[in-house]
Amino acid sequence: MKLTLKHPLEQFVISQPFGNVLMQDGINVYQTQLGDIGHPGIDMVGTTGQPFYAAHDGVVIAVEQDGRGGIGVVLRTENTFDFDGQELYAKTLYWHAQTGSIVVKTGDKVTAGQHLGNCDSTGVRIGQILAKDSHLHFGLIPSKFNPGAPPGYGAYYEAFDYNNGYHGCVDPAPYFEAPLNNAISPPGYPTLAEQAVVQAKEILQGITKSAEPVSIKQEFLDELLKVVELIKNLL
Repeated sequence: MKLTLKHPLEQFVISQPFGNVLMQDGINVYQTQLGDIGHPGIDMVGTTGQPFYAAHDGVVIAVEQDGRGGIGVVLRTENTFDFDGQELYAKTLYWHAQTGSIVVKTGDKVTAGQHLGNCDSTGVRIGQILAKDSHLHFGLIPSKFNPGAPPGYGAYYEAFDYNNGYHGCVDPAPYFEAPLNNAISPPGYPTLAEQAVVQAKEILQGITKSAEPVSIKQEFLDELLKVVELIKNLL
């Protein structure tokens, strides 16, 4: 059986998809700062204090704060699902929550759509395009049962492929029951297509102004092509 996820926010725009690469002076910021080859989840921009919800039925395995994700909640499914032919549990991550807003505790059982906490911008924020960057970082980790696994994000349930370049995270987008490009934007925020156009213009400006070697400019062009494909898919 395939995992099905609900949108954890009712209104949002995506500021960063899974796998997004942020280059500064020819260096991958995610790799140098976080050890990932790209963005390990989806950033959903909302408003400060906006509620976020469980994307699936499951159990709360962590409510904590760290220097990377800020304040967050981690859920785990109680059943296994098919991930590329492997029967695995799913862990979902909800980061950058507002201080004091978490309404669940470790061990609680939750249902899809249940209120978990509220959005803010706690923790490390990389690559936010919009100035109003209170948002939810949503991550998905296919996980296996291992009685010898170290504590953290739910003892005994560790990432199936921790060394995949994203610390075990995979792209959540294919698992949502409603397409992400059908999400409703909060008032005052650009649509996904409008945001992609802004990003494309910024990349073009970086190419034209850059005095860097051709190899660095090619990285800008590669990023631009990704944005162009995004715009085509949204129109």
